[in-house]
Amino acid sequence: MPGRRRRGVLSGGRDRAPAVPEFFTDTPLLTERFDAALRYATAHHAQQLCKGTPIPYAAHLLAVASLVLEMHGDEDEAIGALRSRASRPPRLRVSLADKLHNARSILTTVLAEQRQGPDACVTFDWRPDGRS
Repeated sequence: MPGRRRRGVLSGGRDRAPAVPEFFTDTPLLTERFDAALRYATAHHAQQLCKGTPIPYAAHLLAVASLVLEMHGDEDEAIGALRSRASRPPRLRVSLADKLHNARSILTTVLAEQRQGPDACVTFDWRPDGRS
C-alpha cells in the first residue's frame, strides 16, 4: 500500500505470538480534525451512561469509531461515528459498526445476567424461560 513502510519487527517472546512486521505511515491517517471531534464527543457526553449500565456513553462512541477504522473507513467516517446522533444520516460503515457494537453489548449483558440466575435478567426484560 503506498505511503506505508515497514520499520522493524515486533518480536514474539516465549509467551507471545510470532513476530509481526511493524508498519508506519508517512502521513498520519487521523488529523487534528479527529482529535477535535474526540475531545468534543467526550466533553459533550461526559455525564451520559449507556442504557442500564455504569459504562460511559463515550466508550460506545470510541468503540464504533474503532470498528469503522478497522473496516478501513476514512477519517470522515470515524468522525461521524464520534458524532453518533448527528442530524445527517450516517454512512453505511458507521451504521454497521454501531449495530455491531450494540449487539455485542447486548450479548455481554444477557450472558452476564444469565450467569447470575433467571431473576437477574432484568436489563432487557428477558428471562431464560421466556417469561417477561
